[in-house]
Amino acid sequence: MLSTKRLTRFFYYQSIYFGPHSFSKILSDGEKCFSSQALGMRNKKFFEHVFGKPEQSADNNEIKKSLPRNKTSQSLTPRVISNILTDFIRKPQVRNLAAERGLTAKQLRNAFVSFRGFCLTQTENKLPVELEFVLNDIMMGAAPPDELFRQFMDYAMKIYPHLHCREELSRICDLRDPASWYPQARALGRKIIYHAGPTNSGKTYSALEKFMQAEKSVYCGPLKMLACEVFQKTNSKGIDCDLATGDSRVSARPDGEKSNRLSCTVEMAPLGENYDVAVIDEIQLLQDSQRGWAWSRALLGISAKEVHLCGEAAAIPLVKNLLATAGETVEVHDYSRLTPLEVEDSALVSLRNVQPGDCLVCFNKRDLYKITKSLEEMGHRVAVIYGSLPPGAKLDQCNKFNNVDDPCNIMVATDAIGMGLNLNIRRIIFVTLKKLDITSDGKRTLESISVSQALQIAGRAGRFGTEYEKGFVTTLSQRDLKPLKAMLASLPMPAEKAGLYPTAEQIEMFSFHLPESSLQSILEIFTDLCQMDDSLYFMCNIETFMYLAEKMDSIHLPLRARYIFCCSPVNIKDNVVVSMLLRMARHFGRNKVMNARWLASQIQWPPPVPANIADMSKLESLHDVFDLYLWLGLRYSDMFQEDEEVRTMKTTLDNLIVEGLARLSQLIKKDQDGGTLLRDSEDTSESASEDKGSLENDLVKSGKITPEVLDRLKYEWKQEMIRKKDK
Repeated sequence: MLSTKRLTRFFYYQSIYFGPHSFSKILSDGEKCFSSQALGMRNKKFFEHVFGKPEQSADNNEIKKSLPRNKTSQSLTPRVISNILTDFIRKPQVRNLAAERGLTAKQLRNAFVSFRGFCLTQTENKLPVELEFVLNDIMMGAAPPDELFRQFMDYAMKIYPHLHCREELSRICDLRDPASWYPQARALGRKIIYHAGPTNSGKTYSALEKFMQAEKSVYCGPLKMLACEVFQKTNSKGIDCDLATGDSRVSARPDGEKSNRLSCTVEMAPLGENYDVAVIDEIQLLQDSQRGWAWSRALLGISAKEVHLCGEAAAIPLVKNLLATAGETVEVHDYSRLTPLEVEDSALVSLRNVQPGDCLVCFNKRDLYKITKSLEEMGHRVAVIYGSLPPGAKLDQCNKFNNVDDPCNIMVATDAIGMGLNLNIRRIIFVTLKKLDITSDGKRTLESISVSQALQIAGRAGRFGTEYEKGFVTTLSQRDLKPLKAMLASLPMPAEKAGLYPTAEQIEMFSFHLPESSLQSILEIFTDLCQMDDSLYFMCNIETFMYLAEKMDSIHLPLRARYIFCCSPVNIKDNVVVSMLLRMARHFGRNKVMNARWLASQIQWPPPVPANIADMSKLESLHDVFDLYLWLGLRYSDMFQEDEEVRTMKTTLDNLIVEGLARLSQLIKKDQDGGTLLRDSEDTSESASEDKGSLENDLVKSGKITPEVLDRLKYEWKQEMIRKKDK
C-alpha cells in the first residue's frame, strides 16, 4: 500500500507536469495512471523515483529534465532554503534523533554547516532529486521541516562514516575496565606495596633493595637518566642488569643474553614477562596529562608477584581505587625526610649574597641566561641545567657541581632538577614562583607553581649522604617568601584521575571498519566514541599525535608505521626535528634505507662550535634528531642502520654542547650585543609580569586562602574551561 503522503506528493507533481486537464483525464482513467504506456517512458522514471523501486535507481539527470524548471523550482531560492534549514536545525526532535544515531553535539554542528553549504552552493536545478522534492514539500507546507532528517543523515554519514558501524566501534573503544586488559597480571594475585614519602626520604632506596635481592626483577623509571643510574648502580655491585629506554637496549652480559633484571623507562615496561619484583617509580605521574597512560599501564599490567610503588602520599587514594577494580589491595609504607629542611627568614635579595652550594631555580631560559651571566661577571663558576639540555651534558654539569675539587660551586637551573638528578645542594633559591602555563584553549599564561612542584624542587636541598646534611630554602625576592612558606607547609592536592591512551591494536581495529579514513580522523572518532570511568580515568592529551598525523597525512605509510611515527619523541615546536621526522617518514614510505651517511647529509654534519645562543639551540635540536633516529631504529632496525656510528656522532655533539656551556656567558653577551637573545621568546620573568597574578599572591599572604585551595580552584577552573570547549 502507498502512504497518503506519498500519493499526495505524486499527484501534486503530476498536476504540475501534465496540467490540470491532462491530470484529470489520467485520474478518470483509473488504473491507466499507473500504466507505463499511459505515462510514457520518461514519466515512468519519474513515477519510479517518487514511489521508489529497489531493483534499480532513477537517473537523476533524466528526472530533472522531465521537471519543468519554471514550475517546480522557481521559488526554491537560496534564501528560502536557508530559512527551511534554520527551522530544521532548531527542532529539538532533530537534535534528539541525531544523538540517538551517534552524532555528538559538535559533529551535529559540523555536519549541519557542511550540509547547509552544500544546499546553498548548488546551482539551479543541481540539487539531488529527492532532496529537491522534500524542500519543495516543506516550502509548499506539505511537510514539516524535520522531514529533511533522512537526507541530512545520509549526508552526515558521508562526513562521519563511522555512523554506519557505530556499535562495533563503541565496543572497540570501551575503556571502562582497563584492569581486564591484563589477564596475565590478574592471574598472579599480586602483592602491592606503596612506599610513600617526600623527596629525600629513602622510599626509592628501600624499593631498589628489593629489586636487587629478587631473582628476577624490573625497575620502571620516569626518566632515561634514572633508568641509566639504576642500571649502572646494579651492575657496579656485580649484579647483572640490562637497560631498555626508548632509543637504546644494553645487555649486561658480554654474550648479549638477557639478564634476570631490567632497568627501563616506564613506557618500555615489559608486560608479557613474569617477574618476582617490579618497582614503579614516581607513581603520582599517572595523573600527568601527557604521559600518565604509561604509569596506568604499568600499574595495572606489570606481571610481578610483588609490585613496589614509589611516590607522593597524595596519589595513595587514587592508586587504591584503581587497584580495587582489579580486586587488589595496597599496603602502605610511610617515610619521613632523612635530613632537615629549613625555610630561611629572609630572601636572598641580591645575587651578591650567593654562597657555595646554592642552586637558583628559574622557570624560563631568559631568567636562566640573565642570572648565569650576572654570576659569572661576579667571578663565580656556574653549572647550568635546563630541560632541553641533552642527558650527557646534564651529567657533565652535575659532576662539575658535585665535585668538591672543582671551582664550579653555584648552579642555575630550571625545574628540570626536580627529578632524576643527584646533586649536592645546600640551598635552593626560587628566582620566581611563576611558571608559564598553556591553557586548554592554547593561551600562554603565568601561573603560580603548584604545592607539589614547590615541595619537589625544595626537597633537592640537603640530600642524605652528601656534604650538606641540612637543607635550606629561600627566594630571590622578599615578596615571594611568605607564599613559599605557605606552600611548603601544605600538602599536595590529591591525585584524582589516571591517564589512558588508545593503543595501536585499537587503532588498527578502527581502521578495519573505516578503511578510507585518515589516522587523524580515526583518532577524533575514537576520542568521541570512547567510554571510560570518568571518576578514575581521563584521556591523555593527543594534540601532539594529532598534529603529526595531520602532517603525515599525504605520506604513504602502513597504518601501524604511521601510528609509531606519530608516537615518536618529538617537540612539535621545534621545526628542525619535525622536518626531519617527515623526511624520515617519506624515505620509510618509499622503502629507502637510512644510515649515518644519509643522516649526516640531511643535518649538514659536522656543525661548527657554537658562537651564540642561537647556535646552542641548533645543537640541542640536532641532539633531538639523533634521539629520534635511534628511537625509530630500535623499532625498524632494517630501515635505520648503522646505529653505532650515529651514537658516535651523538657523542661528538654532546662534547660540542658541553664546550658551549663552558663559554655560556660569552655566548649570552654576543647575543645581547647583537640584540638577538631570545628574540622570539616571550618574556615570562617575574619582572615582566609583576601585576599578573598579584591578587592570588595577596590572598595567600593575607591568609584568606591557602595554597591547597588555590591549587584546587585553578584545577576546577581548567576543568570548567575544558567542558565549555567540548560543548
